Formats: sequence, structure tokens, C-alpha cells
Amino acid sequence: FVGDFRIDPTSTPLEAYANLISTTLDLDDFAGLLGGVPDPDESATAEQQELAETREEDNQILSDEPIALAALTEYFTGAVEYRAEEVRSPVWPIESLDTRVEVNAGKADVTRLKIGAAEGVISGTASLDANRQPTTGEFELEVNAVNPQEIMEAIGIDDDSFGRIGGNVRYWFEGDSVADIAASLDGGMFLLMTEGKLDALLLELAGIDVVETLILLIDP
Repeated sequence: FVGDFRIDPTSTPLEAYANLISTTLDLDDFAGLLGGVPDPDESATAEQQELAETREEDNQILSDEPIALAALTEYFTGAVEYRAEEVRSPVWPIESLDTRVEVNAGKADVTRLKIGAAEGVISGTASLDANRQPTTGEFELEVNAVNPQEIMEAIGIDDDSFGRIGGNVRYWFEGDSVADIAASLDGGMFLLMTEGKLDALLLELAGIDVVETLILLIDP
């Protein structure tokens, strides 16, 4: 990492601001957020391995651990800007990441999100409010010239007839864990495809076992 970090030790809660840049981000390090574990050959601890085995026995994919955002903001408030020039993932076709996250009074706002993915760009904003029970939030994304072929290959669809995708996505959610949030998603999307047929892509997706696909993407 390179960048700068500022902190005010006299404030309550503690105020901190960071602007960080890394040449490489390994998404495997964030596997726990979705109920997976880091690569055992890299950084998984014995506790994480045991947790993974338990979830595999229960057929659990997404984490049901409560989000500790409200508790976190009792001790910390501020903002973090982060940019990764290169992103490593064995499955997800993500190439770069640029974001700003602001945390204050039980709320987290992603005021800037720009992801280089599948030869295109996904940008948007998101918010999470842990002051309400259950936790509520929403996100809005703009998809620009994303190549779905790279994503389809990761989930077993070998078809080069799809064009580039663009459009908007907006969803609302509530829940106190990643699993609850995923189950409560409500909203919609408007997508267009160039040089291909979006309905053909949707038919391909409809024939896939969703659970098996999620397992492949989260824990390849």
C-alpha cells in the first residue's frame, strides 16, 4: 500500500481518513464476506477452515454472521478512499477498483465506485443504514460496455455470440447479514446488448443451477 492516513485522537468516536493505493488486490482475501474462506494454500486459518467445513455440511453459501456496522461506528467515523490498479481473482473478471466509503453514525455510504470488469466499466453508489432494524440499504449501478462472455465462461457457458452489455441496475435490500440481504433484494435492471441477443443470454442463465453457480463463483 501507498498513500496517506490522518487521525484525530481527541475526537469521539475516533475520526480517521485514508487515501490508499495498491498495485494488486487479491479478492480471495475477501472471501469471508460471502461465506467462503481464503485459499488454504495462501492464508486460511484453522478457524476459517473449520467454518468452511461447517457451512459445506449445512449447504450454506452466503454468510449469516451479523453485520457489525453500528457497533463499528461507535468507535470510528470518517472516510476511506481506495484504488487497486490490478485485481486478482480466479473467477471474477475484475481488472481494477476505485472507491470511496464514508462511515458515520451507523451508516456507510459508497459515494464512489468504479470497477473495471470484463473489458468494461461498472460504476455507481451504495448505502447501508444499520440504525434501523433490520439493516436497510440500496445500490445503483451503471454498466458500460461489459463483455458477458468472460463471466459466462466462469459459470460453464461457452458461447461467443453475446455482445457488449450496458444499462442501469438498482436494488433495495434489508437484513442483518449477507445472506439476509441477498434474500431480500428488490428492484430491477434495464440492460441493452450490442451485437448479440440479451434474451438468448437470459435463456442460457435460466438453465443453470443457481446454487451450483454461486458455489463455483464464491469458492472456485
